[in-house]
Amino acid sequence: MVVALTAAALYVVHLRESRSEFLQHYWSFAFAPWPWWTNLRWYYETIASFLNEPAGLPVTILTVIVLLLGAISLFGRHWQPALYLTASLALCVLASTLALYPFTGRLLVFWVPVSYLLVAEGIERCRLLVWTIHPMAARMMWAGMAGFMTYGVAAAACRTLDTLPGRENIKPILAHLRQHMLEGDTVYVYYGAVPAFRFYAPFYGLERREVVLGELARDQPERYLADIETLRDRAGVWFVFTHNCASCLVNEREFIIAHLDKTAVKGDERGDSSAALYLYDMQRTE
Repeated sequence: MVVALTAAALYVVHLRESRSEFLQHYWSFAFAPWPWWTNLRWYYETIASFLNEPAGLPVTILTVIVLLLGAISLFGRHWQPALYLTASLALCVLASTLALYPFTGRLLVFWVPVSYLLVAEGIERCRLLVWTIHPMAARMMWAGMAGFMTYGVAAAACRTLDTLPGRENIKPILAHLRQHMLEGDTVYVYYGAVPAFRFYAPFYGLERREVVLGELARDQPERYLADIETLRDRAGVWFVFTHNCASCLVNEREFIIAHLDKTAVKGDERGDSSAALYLYDMQRTE
């Protein structure tokens, strides 16, 4: 009852008016088809995608069989906890069918621990079945299956320890901006960089500068150019980029910079693919 009341309150306060036409289009590939038999390939690709990322399990028929065997075994031994664990997946599929929840990638991270539990249950059930025939073979099979299932997760963990994932570090470019920005210069902040810029700007004395915050226009990239053209009378405009959307209709940073390279004169450039800073003289074209 408490869970139901909490879900109802969450829907009324936050979700009732949150449907976005852009997000509906963006996540359209992750909504389950209905009737389900009209597109079995979608279910196959979705399962394979989940096993690979975020679960990190081998994308094989053996993995699927072990998962199913683990679910059956768990339901046979403790049907109520098994129902609690697996009901969330069924509800997500239902919500995805109604185009209410994308069934893909990071939005399924919450189900990764459950998948590991079912895999462990499935491996143990296989061991018990073989044990009655040949105990040594059961031990060897258990070790081999456990190693096979956990190899991907362990390898990914080792890669992460060896090379930490990159971060979109805005601080070095803000430090460069503070050092080289002149009186009268303007800062244009790409919408993806706005949250980080707002947080760090006071540390670099940039909150008192003239700042233009870019608008989100992923479905109409030409609006970025129209936004930039309003700065045409400025001699020095610094463009701050982080969290670029490279998989949108266009690679947004490249799209904007290509336009600026044609219509203005570049004076400075700092950063890398994750966070970058550009200075353009908007009054000159060559």
